Amino acid sequence: MIEFYITPETGAVLLKDYNALFDFICDFESSNGFGSKAGTWSFAVHSPLRVFSLYNDRKTDSSASPIDANLQEAYDEQLSLLEICAGDYATPQYIAVTPNINMDGLKKKWCQDYCAFNKIDIRETVEEETDAFGISEESVAEMGVLPC
Repeated sequence: MIEFYITPETGAVLLKDYNALFDFICDFESSNGFGSKAGTWSFAVHSPLRVFSLYNDRKTDSSASPIDANLQEAYDEQLSLLEICAGDYATPQYIAVTPNINMDGLKKKWCQDYCAFNKIDIRETVEEETDAFGISEESVAEMGVLPC
């Protein structure tokens, strides 16, 4: 289980795992989560067709920064492209999506960075801890804190 505190008023929110936390954060951000801080965090996978457009936009824009090596790789090999923005849209991280990419690990790191940036306490609990407090996945789901 993942336990985190958005604000002292909301108290703890329990989620099953980092994928659930990722979904929760994305929903929170899309609802303008932290106001001025919202919208500068994203984790998007672009299709090869979108990569083609991104590449050509960069290529024709003389004021654009140089083409990232991962964007170039995705373009050349017709791969999907992961774009990670962590607090700043001006400097996204690009990763060509290949079979050896650990998407779950990247989502976990993004969630941890997001929570640290927004001063959200986060704590992982093991099954025994939640059982000791009488908390089960079913009771958490009944409380409505797990995303659908």
